[in-house]
Amino acid sequence: MQKLTRRAGHWIGNNRGSALIIAVALTLIMAIAGIGFLLVTTNSINNDSDAYTRDKAFYAAESGALLAAKYLMSRSFNSWPAPDPHTFYLDKKINDLYVTVTIHKSNPLNLRQDTIKSEAFTSSVHNATTFKKRVKIVIQNNGF
Repeated sequence: MQKLTRRAGHWIGNNRGSALIIAVALTLIMAIAGIGFLLVTTNSINNDSDAYTRDKAFYAAESGALLAAKYLMSRSFNSWPAPDPHTFYLDKKINDLYVTVTIHKSNPLNLRQDTIKSEAFTSSVHNATTFKKRVKIVIQNNGF
């Protein structure tokens, strides 16, 4: 049995090591909290980076489509590119992405709807892993 002594109205025993246990417990709690904050911060950075990449790809694809639309508007309808589909740009670098723009002419007997399709890729190899964004513009022609 532990020997207790009385000082200033309190019973005092042998308390050696209790400060060490409290310090270790607080250190573990702070380490767990720090790891939690690190995980939350890392997740937030990854989400922001993905959003930036998606926006960058969208703007690149949109720029390619708008360049093709400007090209088509500067020409008369009869002098539009003959082959269907016509590749306007093949792997043009916009925003460090490879943008390919294709123009599809409609059948002249049907309602005239020409399509501009612009796709952004991370490399010149076009596959599902390098694909980032597609923008499609449909042009309604009234026959003039």
